[in-house]
Amino acid sequence: MHYQLEHSDLTLILALSRGATLARAAQLLAQDVSSVHRALGRLEARLGLALFERGRHGCRPLPQVLPLLQAAQAAEEALLAARAELLAEEAPPSGSVRLSTTDAVLERLLIPLLDAFLARYPQIRLELTTDNAFVNLSRHEADLALRLTASPPNHLVGRRLRQVQYRLCATKTYLERAGTQAGDWRWLAPDDLLPDHPSVLWRRREYPGSEAWVRCDTLLGVARLVRAGLGVALLPDYLIDPDWVLLATPQDLPPMELWLLMRPGCRAIRPVQVLYQALAAGLGDLPDNA
Repeated sequence: MHYQLEHSDLTLILALSRGATLARAAQLLAQDVSSVHRALGRLEARLGLALFERGRHGCRPLPQVLPLLQAAQAAEEALLAARAELLAEEAPPSGSVRLSTTDAVLERLLIPLLDAFLARYPQIRLELTTDNAFVNLSRHEADLALRLTASPPNHLVGRRLRQVQYRLCATKTYLERAGTQAGDWRWLAPDDLLPDHPSVLWRRREYPGSEAWVRCDTLLGVARLVRAGLGVALLPDYLIDPDWVLLATPQDLPPMELWLLMRPGCRAIRPVQVLYQALAAGLGDLPDNA
């Protein structure tokens, strides 16, 4: 490979990895889709190898792009560190940041990061709201949103943090009582309260005729029911306890991802940027983004 990579090449690779589609990558780069498509084609031609697999679910990095991806992330982190040093002599960031998420993400992913963040930035106040529905960031209902989704709104600034896998699970104690036959299981699910949730659609497709014996309006509530040994449920991996029994890992669900989204007008607001960068660093898992 004789082509000398440029900074714009690394920026393109990062945007495609985080955006997962040409449209989202174009949004991250503030370009149009055709420009991003041409830029990727030129880069692959110059390197003499394919970098991304294109499919109906978008663009996914091929194994040979991982070293470039790591280099791109390192370059970005170095730039952010340099900027942080320049800002260190300024007054510490202060003000309020409004963040919207779900109760499950708040309890299992966000809260473990907050103590260190608040200790480092004592003058930043957080306003946290939990809801299963997307808030409208464009209407200033929040500054940031931390959401599990397969298709984030295209008009928002965002970063894909990690891919989330759903697994069918139960406690060992429950299975000792109920057995391993699906017909004997007591299903726990959101069901009518979240009728289009992937876990609901998958169960109805794979186990037709099955009904949820206990329903709850949040996935966190469903996880607590599983923990109490009341039945089986399909849950995202971050809600599953290490000692639970994994019964199945569906391969036909649409890819669900954890996204950190920002209202476009907040790019220049320092407290929002500080929290955005802290969450991206604390929750991001680049290898799983592939």
